[in-house]
Amino acid sequence: MTEKKKDVALAVGTPEYTLTGSLRIITICTADLESVRKVFVEALNMSISGSLDLEPGEHLRQNSLWGIPEDLVCQIYLIYSESDPEGVKIRVLVLDEETERIHETYDSKALGPLSIGFYNRDQRDFDNHLKTHGIGVKSSIKKGEIEWGQGMSQQFWKSVYKGPEFIQISAIEEKMSTGSKIAQTEVSEFSSPAYTSFVTDVIDEEILFHTKVLGMSVEVDLHINPANTSALNLSEGKSYRISKIRSKDNQKNYVIFIQFDDKESQDREVPPRLPNRGLVMWSFQTVDLGEVLSRAHAQEIKVYRTPRKVHDAIYGEAIAMTLLSPSGFIVEVYTTG
Repeated sequence: MTEKKKDVALAVGTPEYTLTGSLRIITICTADLESVRKVFVEALNMSISGSLDLEPGEHLRQNSLWGIPEDLVCQIYLIYSESDPEGVKIRVLVLDEETERIHETYDSKALGPLSIGFYNRDQRDFDNHLKTHGIGVKSSIKKGEIEWGQGMSQQFWKSVYKGPEFIQISAIEEKMSTGSKIAQTEVSEFSSPAYTSFVTDVIDEEILFHTKVLGMSVEVDLHINPANTSALNLSEGKSYRISKIRSKDNQKNYVIFIQFDDKESQDREVPPRLPNRGLVMWSFQTVDLGEVLSRAHAQEIKVYRTPRKVHDAIYGEAIAMTLLSPSGFIVEVYTTG
């Protein structure tokens, strides 16, 4: 069966300049480094460095920036793709004690961070490769199609796998029709993450935050009525809205928000952020931190931690701050140089 996606509305409003670049870092918090290594390094052929050295006192400054209690010690690891140096990197924070998990299941309707997504050239080869490395399957390969109108469409094949800390790993192979409005994503056999997704019950507020504060663009805004073959493993008739948001400087490295029409998303009442375990933070680089801060105040977005000088183990000397998105998720924004 084919999953049909209709009622497409392409959003406009590209910012006059790129205030905030594309997604740079996805942060995972865990007490089990080996579970992270198994998926991203052994199965997905990414590289790992660490634990990374910090200057004296830096761990306290970073704990403060990210909302980690002072008495919790975390080691920092970097996971990256050697073949894709500009791709999204994964920062792994390994705590010295277990904290609460954001999720306790792989339920696609659970509010909070949902997945990390990878494009690939051949979905069946990719699927076989992950299974060979013992990665569990949440949703087997499904074929879908987006109808753009005027005879244009996009076919894709998608499957979902069980990642560490109940993070879903999405894999997509796409085929574009002639004249499609959306450029096909260029990928190598194994590359860095291309996107990350989040289930929310305040999607309009998230769109406003990412466009009005971070200066990003809504590339696609869809209403989807999936069949029971949906890669989200939904029952028949479970429709939802999905918005793809990115910086105009990159076709890849974007974020996706999903809101279910029935508003029956599951909420564990565990905040989707540090020091809890799971996918806990996104990081973006900006050309003007003061402008982002001014916009945050104007839009009444909570400034989680005010701007401060840091020497980050990944992006180096910078001025950084953290904001709380409308869904209560930490967004780190920094400027270097």
